[in-house]
Amino acid sequence: MDELAPLLFGAIGFGLLVVIVALVVAQKRKIRETWTAFAQKHGLELTLGAYPVARGTIEGRSFHMGSEVGRTAGGRAAPRRVVQFQIRVGILGPVPPGLIAGKRGMLQGGGPVQTGDAEFDRLCWVDCPDVEAARAFLTPARRAAVSKVAEAGGVVVGKTPNSEAMAALTRTGYKVSVEWMDELRDRFVSAARALDA
Repeated sequence: MDELAPLLFGAIGFGLLVVIVALVVAQKRKIRETWTAFAQKHGLELTLGAYPVARGTIEGRSFHMGSEVGRTAGGRAAPRRVVQFQIRVGILGPVPPGLIAGKRGMLQGGGPVQTGDAEFDRLCWVDCPDVEAARAFLTPARRAAVSKVAEAGGVVVGKTPNSEAMAALTRTGYKVSVEWMDELRDRFVSAARALDA
């Protein structure tokens, strides 16, 4: 029996390896199929690979949804690599240059732009080089749109020298589900549409 123990453990180890490889292959296939279905449904260009990206235009605005390798701030530990999910939806309307708005506590600083809407000012942090332009821009409908983006963990940013105005989100990980991706797409496109007005 002692002579069979190494063979038995070897067979069990090989069996576990086969199961792990099968699970990885199945997960990669599910990711590929999910991203393909999402891109086809919305007429987007898809780049597959280890980190899929769907991009194109929706309602005349730029759209980008994808994953990439990012790094976490490790604190005392060394930074580690993680998969980050991103969505960016262009805003066509007149967002003040340099504006940034998101969920309070997520962004640093005190948020110098106060709108006078106590609920919004409690939820959202807003900064902008032109405080008066930011206040004028943040109408009740636009505050509701910014709140919708902030509740999802995203930000609204005005045009900068390197990018257009957009509603954006970067988070660690994502659900491999067309329904989840559609829900996020709908939330951000709806918010961008409201910010155009």
